[in-house]
Amino acid sequence: PLPPLRPASTLHSAHHSTMPHIAPLRHAPLYDAGGFYITPEEAIYEAAGSGSAQEVTALLKAGVDVNLENPEMAGYTPLHSACAKGNREAVVALLQHPHISVNGLDGLEGHSALWKASRNNDRGIVDLLLTHPTLDIAVSELNELLLKEVRFPIPK
Repeated sequence: PLPPLRPASTLHSAHHSTMPHIAPLRHAPLYDAGGFYITPEEAIYEAAGSGSAQEVTALLKAGVDVNLENPEMAGYTPLHSACAKGNREAVVALLQHPHISVNGLDGLEGHSALWKASRNNDRGIVDLLLTHPTLDIAVSELNELLLKEVRFPIPK
């Protein structure tokens, strides 16, 4: 879990961000990530990958962009992180956000969140993504190929 600490202004000199190119939210708390402090924008990837739905929801309510691409993680969005790590609880929380983009492709290999979940053979997450109203399987030809490979039914 990533408990909020003091306001960023009191920890400014202690901040050791791994993503200095992403502007932090103004007056947002920093989060303790194992002895170093990260911004809410960095914390969303941690929460999506291994945190709880409550952490993800709290960060989104604090103003973190649900579709923020992390250039240090091949352009992954929080949804990519949650699907790659098999964090179903975080996937559910992210899919409930009205501005979620389920069709985004990572910047390294052009993989979608659906591809990540399919590759992990995570039927529960694949089903969640397949039922999302804005999903476009055709956004990546790899989606259809992988769904066939792992024997998931492809919706028409």
